[in-house]
Amino acid sequence: MSVAAVIFFLHKCINMRILILDDVKNRHDIFDTVYKGHVVTHCYNYHEFITELDKCRYDIISLDHDLSDFYDHASTYVDGWGNTQFYNGAHAANQVCCLSVNNMPEKVIVHSVNPSGGRNMVRILAKAGINVELQPFSYPTNLFYPYP
Repeated sequence: MSVAAVIFFLHKCINMRILILDDVKNRHDIFDTVYKGHVVTHCYNYHEFITELDKCRYDIISLDHDLSDFYDHASTYVDGWGNTQFYNGAHAANQVCCLSVNNMPEKVIVHSVNPSGGRNMVRILAKAGINVELQPFSYPTNLFYPYP
């Protein structure tokens, strides 16, 4: 899709509801620029995402895989063997798959730059029949990204 087509589509769809999960503040700033004029909800960790996901239906959900480079209780859980693990985008993708048909987004964009994590998330979502695209985030060159 060309940049012009992306811009046309975004302006045509006024007031889309967009949910973004990413732990990097700078990326959220870029998403605000890309989705100017739309209702954007920002989540910086898994628990914020789950809370917002249940509030309403979103047109677009954009997900990162690697959610934290630091230890905090909002980004970790204890597995069945007692080990501390980090929540990641695959956990969020599984939650999207559990949404009711009425709350399913039009599209999920996996913007992770983690190659294996991003592909895994796409497999999870596609297996559930969700319209999903892998569009790795890279800046500053693709400021028009992501697109629906």
